[in-house]
Amino acid sequence: MTLRQAQDKIISYKIVLVKCCIFLLPLFCNAENDTHALEQIKQKLLQRQKQRRNMVKQTLSKYETKPEEKKANLSKKTKKTSRKRLPKINVAPQTCIETQCEENNRWALTFKNGFFYPQECILREIFDRCGSKGGYWPELAIRYNCWKELYIEASGSYFKREGRALNSDEWTEVSIPTFGFGLKYFFNQKDFYDDCDNWLDRCSFFLGGGLRVFFYREKSCPPFFPLCIKKTTVGGMVNAGFEVQVCKNLFIDLFVDYNIKKMYLDCDDISLPYNNQPNNVCGDCCPSCIYDIHIGGLVAGVGIGCMF
Repeated sequence: MTLRQAQDKIISYKIVLVKCCIFLLPLFCNAENDTHALEQIKQKLLQRQKQRRNMVKQTLSKYETKPEEKKANLSKKTKKTSRKRLPKINVAPQTCIETQCEENNRWALTFKNGFFYPQECILREIFDRCGSKGGYWPELAIRYNCWKELYIEASGSYFKREGRALNSDEWTEVSIPTFGFGLKYFFNQKDFYDDCDNWLDRCSFFLGGGLRVFFYREKSCPPFFPLCIKKTTVGGMVNAGFEVQVCKNLFIDLFVDYNIKKMYLDCDDISLPYNNQPNNVCGDCCPSCIYDIHIGGLVAGVGIGCMF
């Protein structure tokens, strides 16, 4: 209720009271003697009502402004606010982890390009004779959001490199296809930084680990007959890195993986593929055919992926 409505209601109540008095006074006094007095009372009440109405109008006119004055005041305010710097409105961007938690973004497919640096010094020396101590490591990985920031990931990779044997300088080719299966957990940088405008909100740090199956294949050409070594074994893997969100469903993956496996070889793993000879071509196992080799190593690179 406004001030004007309250004043009007009070005045209307007083008018009703005056009318009641006008009708009730003749019952208690003589009408002929008191008519003049009643008229005087009426006039005084009417004058007071006019005075009160005028006072209300004056008080309201102080607060009311003309339309021209309103426009001038608004123009002054806009000029003042334009000069002042408006406060920043912090709007938190939608991060890669938030979109992945939705039902329609539980899956992610990543293609990785890395460089494999073997742990075994013998492999590094063999590869170094053909240019470098490691080689290209392509990998394709797919993951699924199973619980909060935890993901199940399956991946497949392939490594192939040529080299020269250390003693005989014979041609050697090593290929290591792998298949990995493990878990990966993401830590959103938004939990550690309060500033929502920070570019680190688009990044998420992850740690993971699991099992990796190694399909080790080695071909060589000795002076008398070619040899082929085949061995399938299971090892471990540990991975870490950063994932940077580029747009809504596209991200860049910066990763570092470490594969762990020490493989044991003997004469049963050596064959003659070109002559269809059975395994154990050496007959009785000689010490030179039995050795251990680390087929794991460090893999680092960059990948690109999408969520769906």
